[in-house]
Amino acid sequence: MGQLGSAPIAVTVTGTAFSDKSMNFFARMRRPAAVQLVGWLFFALGVCAAVAIVVALLFERRISISIEVLGLWIGAGLLRHEARYRVWATRLLILNFCVAPFAAAAQILAPNQLPVTVFGFAAGSVPLSVALTALALLVGVSVWQYWVLCKPDVRALFTASRTEDAQASV
Repeated sequence: MGQLGSAPIAVTVTGTAFSDKSMNFFARMRRPAAVQLVGWLFFALGVCAAVAIVVALLFERRISISIEVLGLWIGAGLLRHEARYRVWATRLLILNFCVAPFAAAAQILAPNQLPVTVFGFAAGSVPLSVALTALALLVGVSVWQYWVLCKPDVRALFTASRTEDAQASV
């Protein structure tokens, strides 16, 4: 309700200007920032993996395969709130949780100074404590991503968008 001079003005929206479909559009625009951040993290890791694959092929003359390149599609799907990509994101995170203990064991069994390479070029070495701290931080971010994707309101958001998409295709 607004004021124009001294007379109050009431604005009522009726008719087809704001139908149910356009209201669904506005409801879809209210996306949790955490979900957006998770989507962008997946996409950024996918870009980094794709760049690493291309650099390995062009400069190191070797074939590099990385499952993280799936982040390109998963991140884009999460940003569009497609339910199947939320499922794929949680599966990839669970795979990360399964691999993390093996990565920690490999770091512990390695020598005290771990070599660091950037696109195949030696960049120095880091102590074991720094490598384990970096791994712990990556696992912590993965736990946070999994928690965000499994929250009930986020699951409902992806389920609601799936049913809206199914209705729109009929």
